[in-house]
Amino acid sequence: MPIGYVGVNQSTVFAAADMFKMTVRGHGGHGAMPHLTVDPVVAAANIINVCQTVVAREISPQAMGVVTFGSVHGGSAGNVIADEIEILGTIRAYTPENHQIISEAVPRIAANVAAGLRCEAKFERLAGTPAVINNPDVANWVSGLAMQTIGEDSVGEYEPISVGDDMAEFMNRVPGTYFILGASKEGTEGHHNAKFDYDEACLPIGTEIFVRAALDIDGMP
Repeated sequence: MPIGYVGVNQSTVFAAADMFKMTVRGHGGHGAMPHLTVDPVVAAANIINVCQTVVAREISPQAMGVVTFGSVHGGSAGNVIADEIEILGTIRAYTPENHQIISEAVPRIAANVAAGLRCEAKFERLAGTPAVINNPDVANWVSGLAMQTIGEDSVGEYEPISVGDDMAEFMNRVPGTYFILGASKEGTEGHHNAKFDYDEACLPIGTEIFVRAALDIDGMP
């Protein structure tokens, strides 16, 4: 988001996000004699491919869903078929309904595809957070504070982002708002990149909004 802009949504901010581990087990052996093995590498590759159909065929085209496999590990040599493959991935969705669809579909597909290839797939949910959804009354209050800080034309809504944040756990218990502070810096990269950086000119803006919120805490809905 550009420097000098503050984003305040009336509802969804970030997606529900789960991390998972999948272990695909077979029976390893010599790569020259695959007929004597039960190849978990082939099974894992097929699981990854078929899981892409969850978003394409089980989620509405108007909705958002993500199934990403970020890590695949197994084996130690190019001519040896491994006994097992470990896969790490993430599931994302903006609504509880779509999050449930994806969360049920991925382990179902993994188990059935693996079984069809004589392997076994074990699915384990590692961690997760619900979607970050703003309370509209608190969002309006924060928008007003931001407008007092940088002007009406520099405050508005933005497209929800498919990242996750455990702030959702707090906001499921206490009404709140998560606002985005513009801080982009030309020539740098985004989050989870070694070249990530931000424009420090955003700091006075964010600080002033929080100070205004503290001074007007009795006015919060």
